[in-house]
Amino acid sequence: MNMLDESIAKIKELIEKEGDFFAKIEQYIQIRTWYYGQYSLRSFFEAVESDPELRNYFDHYNTANKELFIKFIAAGKRSAVFAQDVSDTAIGIYLDMIQSYFLHNKKIRNQLEHNPELVRQLNMLFLDGLIRQKNRK
Repeated sequence: MNMLDESIAKIKELIEKEGDFFAKIEQYIQIRTWYYGQYSLRSFFEAVESDPELRNYFDHYNTANKELFIKFIAAGKRSAVFAQDVSDTAIGIYLDMIQSYFLHNKKIRNQLEHNPELVRQLNMLFLDGLIRQKNRK
């Protein structure tokens, strides 16, 4: 589970780092997508589904990842990159829906397997939506 811990550490470091927020978005996407090209999602989720201890660890990882993502979005709001009026509650619900869908839909996991570009596109759809919402005002 080193890879999950490593991704959390990298995202924490990125949030705390100073600099251009658009560059941070790109780095965030790189962190989120790199793992999809390196590891077998099929094997990973089979292990999560069959091992209660691993499932518990994965649930804690998802909670930590969600909290970090909300902090990342908050930093984007402070940098005037993301829309201010999108609530943390809405973001949290969105993340929960995506995670639940991903966890329970093997077909989608198979499509994402070793396809970091598709993962990048999915992440950018959400982040771009926050930017567009801001620019409409």
